[in-house]
Amino acid sequence: MKILPVIALSLLLSACSSMQTKSNGQLGNEYYTKGEYEKAKFHYQQAIKEDDQEGTRGLGLIALQNNDIAGAEKYFLRAYNNGFHHAGRNLGWLYIRHVKPRNCQKGLYYLISAAQQGSGEAIWGLKRYFNFAPPGFISAAESGRGMMSFLSPYGVSLLGISPAYAEQENKMVMKKLMYKCENLYFEN
Repeated sequence: MKILPVIALSLLLSACSSMQTKSNGQLGNEYYTKGEYEKAKFHYQQAIKEDDQEGTRGLGLIALQNNDIAGAEKYFLRAYNNGFHHAGRNLGWLYIRHVKPRNCQKGLYYLISAAQQGSGEAIWGLKRYFNFAPPGFISAAESGRGMMSFLSPYGVSLLGISPAYAEQENKMVMKKLMYKCENLYFEN
């Protein structure tokens, strides 16, 4: 009969070891989404101690929630410069929506950079507000509806387009993006 408790303990331990625990960055995001900012801040700070840049970005979100634009910029830049390119989306919208006067050049730079790194939220925002997608993130249907994109070096060589022509086209696309950005209206 001693074998039954050993089996039960073994099953319990294997179940516990197979359970995935959430990182402090993930917990911070969950609390932030629920509006529990003090708990979120605690977990973001713990994430930073674990060298998780989600914590640094999260502290930027908390700063932005408190209208601390300079603090938000500091944390987002730190996360971005430490390789957490998803923070580029936050930087992009910070410069476009929150910094006064609006800085479209910086905002678009970070949004496009984050999108090129695969940030789905950055891609979605660029498509929704600017009718733009980075090369490789635009479908044939979107292209047919006039969605803009840059000419990539790969596309230039594939299509046999001269680099000078591609540069001219990309400048025109950037000019259109800047115009759209400068004329965006957001309800707060």
